[in-house]
Amino acid sequence: MLTTAPSSLRALATALSLLVLAAACGEAPSEPLRNSDAMRIDGMVANLTDTDGDGNPDATDPEPTLSNIYHYVDWTAASPGAGTASGTITLPGGATIGVQLRVLNPNGSAGSFYFAQTSGGTNYWNPNTPYLSGYVLNPPPSSDIIALTGGTTSSYVITFSQPVRDPVMDILSLGSGGDDALYDFDRSFQIISQGPGYWGGDSDDLTALPGEQLRGTEGHGAIRFIGSFPTFSWSAPNGETWHGFTLAIRGAADPNADYDNDGVVDATDNCPLVANGGQEDADGDGVGDACDTVDDSNADSDGDGLTNAQEQTIGTSPTNPDTDGDGINDGSDPSPLGDDTPPVITASVAGTLGDNGWYTSDVNVTWTVTDGESAISSTTDCGATTLSTDSNGTTYTCSATSPGGTASSSVTVIRDATAPDISFSGNVGTYTVDQTVSISCSATDAMSGIASSSCPGAAGAAYTFGVGSTTLNASATDNAGNASAASTSFTVNVSSGSLCALVRAWVTQAGVANSMCKQLANGAYGAFRNHVKSQSGKFVPADKAAILISLSNSL
Repeated sequence: MLTTAPSSLRALATALSLLVLAAACGEAPSEPLRNSDAMRIDGMVANLTDTDGDGNPDATDPEPTLSNIYHYVDWTAASPGAGTASGTITLPGGATIGVQLRVLNPNGSAGSFYFAQTSGGTNYWNPNTPYLSGYVLNPPPSSDIIALTGGTTSSYVITFSQPVRDPVMDILSLGSGGDDALYDFDRSFQIISQGPGYWGGDSDDLTALPGEQLRGTEGHGAIRFIGSFPTFSWSAPNGETWHGFTLAIRGAADPNADYDNDGVVDATDNCPLVANGGQEDADGDGVGDACDTVDDSNADSDGDGLTNAQEQTIGTSPTNPDTDGDGINDGSDPSPLGDDTPPVITASVAGTLGDNGWYTSDVNVTWTVTDGESAISSTTDCGATTLSTDSNGTTYTCSATSPGGTASSSVTVIRDATAPDISFSGNVGTYTVDQTVSISCSATDAMSGIASSSCPGAAGAAYTFGVGSTTLNASATDNAGNASAASTSFTVNVSSGSLCALVRAWVTQAGVANSMCKQLANGAYGAFRNHVKSQSGKFVPADKAAILISLSNSL
């Protein structure tokens, strides 16, 4: 890791002071202070003919700017609870680059972060020394900061409005004493400066770990990402209450700037602060051996199944899981540097979709076969098909071949267009009060099965259903959503003979029962009821007496 604060920065400050003093005395310099290499600034006050050291005199240099001045994001809006923040990086000349933060939970829903300062507040970037180096000459401005909480499963996604090269992230208080915090990035990075900051700490509290991870134990400093890209992300799987960050880019810096004078310009140098003209990178992680503090030869930075070292050997990118962009990760791609994309096959299933994935109508299956890089040479079973009968699982498979390879795709369709069957059994239709009713109900579905049903039966002495008609109503719904209904009815009648049968079953004295049956046979229903009342609680149980009287009223 590099924590250099070169003496040339002090020379720069001295030079700036001399120029300001000269301006105060009415001798404003004709050119602003500019230099791409802080190591050459000591001789600049006396001779400002080529302030950025690119070999072009200032008078004719189209970009005589200080190449290691960084442009920080101005965070203008933030909603911590919704997990969003946005800002703008303004470059010299007025051009702007939009910056957006989104916090995503593993299921894709919006996460949250701790807080944000977008206008005023505490200047947590004080002191600014941890964020300065020969590579970055200016610290974060004002107090803009986004604060995150460690120990979550959320991902923090940064998106620029256009690709940027080697952006710098300033980090505040990553971890604390005895409570390490971790940032797990999806891109290669290197630590370019660190030191005690707002919350104290030491000069080595940030540590790069294999697998693009950064550990902090009260770490304040700056890291540089490797490459040109429009987005990157990271997670904070463990850590203390909060830690903060902001971002910066160099914009249109001097394309010839070469801070370490190794013959490789900063824009492409894998160690811009340490001379390494050969650009050796043994573990293929994008960080040159001269400044790489982590041995990730066994790491898989892009998660494609190949280690960084393996990717360097075969020529694939250790930071891009699909080097040839054919949709197959390098580790699974038989030709990761070539055109080996097989056809893309997509099934289209059309029909009336019921519940639980069941179709309740005829189902039409069609296929779309495409290959954006070569022509389709053959297809098998890729024509349109219709399923018109019920099925608990019919599978259709389409296969296609192109110069990029052979692919196949399958789809399984389940169809149930038949409503459940409801049936009643045991119903004889008409009963006398002395008979027994035994009717059962069943609901069945031969395909998807019964999801719910109301299927009542009837069982018991006929007189308990009352004299007259009784209707049983049933309904059922199957797992596909088909519904059906059915009903059955029966009638209970009373006659002198059927009522006499109840009398003989319930009256405990045979003579009394014979007398009551004669009254019923002769049609003396009033005398029958009086007789029953007189014997209630004696030879006729009281509850049975009430039933006999009630039934006799229907004669």
